[in-house]
Amino acid sequence: MRKGNIILYACGFICRVASISCPDTKPETGTLEARTFNWAEPGLPALDRQYWIFVPESYDPATPMPLVLNFHGWGGKGRQYHKWGWGDLAASEGFISVYPQGLADCASGSRCFSSWNGAGSSESTGERMSCDPKYQHDLFCHESCRIKKGNCHRCDWTTCYDDVAFVSALLDELQAELCIDQSRIFAWGCSNG
Repeated sequence: MRKGNIILYACGFICRVASISCPDTKPETGTLEARTFNWAEPGLPALDRQYWIFVPESYDPATPMPLVLNFHGWGGKGRQYHKWGWGDLAASEGFISVYPQGLADCASGSRCFSSWNGAGSSESTGERMSCDPKYQHDLFCHESCRIKKGNCHRCDWTTCYDDVAFVSALLDELQAELCIDQSRIFAWGCSNG
């Protein structure tokens, strides 16, 4: 019984080591870098999504490093969290910090703010709404919602782009470039983030 466990453990260890494959690249470290990521979604216009990345000076391309995604709140800017302490924390604790920017794809003549398409925030219908339209006086109309749904609803207050798919694709791109510990990818957000 014990011998079987050792073999199984050794196989699990060997399999785990074999699955860790890091790209042989050395990114810019110790500074906040602005980047864009071309994002295309069926039925919506392609656009460049902006994000900022901080790779600490302790980064070693041969050693997987944790990654934290920082999501700003409604109307916020991703990079603001870097100067609010996340950059210092990433440098001292040894993790990569990524700050994606939400979208403010305002429809013509409409007012809107950068946002994340969170559960239900852009899916209001006549029967199911994320607010009470009697008390929501502003119309925050995002062009992506107008395209996807044919109109804007008073209770749709975020973009209709699929931000979960965007973040998944962004992680794929980052993992192709950086040595990321896939068991230590975290997300932090404020308000709508």
